Amino acid sequence: MERTVHTRIRSTIKAKKEFEEVGRKVRVYLPIPKVYEQVSNVEIHASNPEITYIAPVDAPQRTVYFETELKENQEFMVDYSFDYHVDYVELDPAKVSEEQPDFCLEEQSTYISYSLLT
Repeated sequence: MERTVHTRIRSTIKAKKEFEEVGRKVRVYLPIPKVYEQVSNVEIHASNPEITYIAPVDAPQRTVYFETELKENQEFMVDYSFDYHVDYVELDPAKVSEEQPDFCLEEQSTYISYSLLT
């Protein structure tokens, strides 16, 4: 059985105050979904400021690109939505076994073991 989830995301970024250089030309990239087997109907609803360039659908990494002179407290934003398709298997409680396996359930120490020396 296939299920589809419609997702809407608002992605934002802005420079930290200590690194903000008002008037400086900035180039900002924000990721957007790439259409593939499980993702479709990618739609950009809004942006701020206006998007300078959108990477083509066959780009290895889809992004929106902004290029502008930085304003004080300027935030870069893209609001987009997409459909995510996933194969879903309905679980059948009647097929659950009461028997517990005797492997892979024991506690294992972490990569680094700490001990108290007395």
